[in-house]
Amino acid sequence: MSTDKFDYIFAGFGLSGMSLLYELSKNKNFKEKSVLIIDRDTKESNDRTWSFWHNGENDFTHLAKKTWKNGWFYAQDGLEIALDLENYSYSTIEGIDFYNFVNKHLKRFSNIHRVYQDLVHVSDEGKVLTNEREYIGELVFKSYFDKLDFQKRNSNYFLWQHFFGYVIKTEKPAFDANRFVLMDYRFSDEKRTNFFYILPYSETEALVEFTEFSAHKYTESNYKEMLLNYIHEHLNITNYQIEQVEFNAIPMTDFQLKTVVSKHVINIGSMAGYVKPSSGYAFTRTLERNKKLAALIDANIPVNETQLNSSKTYKAFDNAVLYLMQTEKVHGGLIFSSLFERRSADFVFKFLDENANAFELFQIMLASPKKMEFIKYFIKKRGK
Repeated sequence: MSTDKFDYIFAGFGLSGMSLLYELSKNKNFKEKSVLIIDRDTKESNDRTWSFWHNGENDFTHLAKKTWKNGWFYAQDGLEIALDLENYSYSTIEGIDFYNFVNKHLKRFSNIHRVYQDLVHVSDEGKVLTNEREYIGELVFKSYFDKLDFQKRNSNYFLWQHFFGYVIKTEKPAFDANRFVLMDYRFSDEKRTNFFYILPYSETEALVEFTEFSAHKYTESNYKEMLLNYIHEHLNITNYQIEQVEFNAIPMTDFQLKTVVSKHVINIGSMAGYVKPSSGYAFTRTLERNKKLAALIDANIPVNETQLNSSKTYKAFDNAVLYLMQTEKVHGGLIFSSLFERRSADFVFKFLDENANAFELFQIMLASPKKMEFIKYFIKKRGK
């Protein structure tokens, strides 16, 4: 079997791979590097949306299909909480717009090569085996994973954030285009943390989605039943067209595979904890961590775990939330409703972005349900 050698190999090329290569392409010596992208997907379809809050602009906010400054949060007991953002905004980007933008940018570089093959294995020596051949990378950025990477024995708590949604087009105005619905827990299961989510692109078009944090996913018919019931019975919408279907599942866990696997292999994306365990949000975290990673590589500074990962304090917070949800000691909806009811949306988003100071973290703890149990578990995990 012949082997091709490259400076950088991207084993998997989704959000984490594309945004990292975009950052690396800004580096002064990038054009001197040989780059290989390996992924079986051509990224030519609109297979997902990314929604995220942000304080200011980033390299991709101009791609947003819609940006909001106002939203709603609905608690299990029916309480309506207005989310009126000040410094923050909430945006959504369609996958195809992100893919097209990055791919157009990468076409400027003749040193980037791309193959559409199935990834089989990445060794610590930087050897990447596909279904067709073997490649060697001086640095391999691994973002694909399989079930073996998330075995239960590797963690105390593991949940899937799984979601199923429709982009629907109605005949008559049915949405407030100026307010998104971050979470609607009014029709949530008593024990399982699930909710609905609405992104209104206009008065007649919106993404309506069902989301759940649980150990097991549903069948497609189960998702459809719950989503259609919400649209028909609770939104009172019966005349509409389904323009797009969205489904995905994101791992939320208290363990993190090593970012630095070896001298030649670096995990990125879900493999490296880019998804925030307590909320499932990943877009902004991915961009921020990849900026740091690209800067370290450009400066020829060896990468280690502490440079990119969350602090022990924030890990302990995330673990406490997972613990309360998975053990069903408190409903996830109560956690978020307590925060949004007692603190501003900007304050909560700042905390979730891991930018809160020590006093603000203390205020978050005081706003948490089951605060004594939460604090006890947090202190336990913080001390490890």
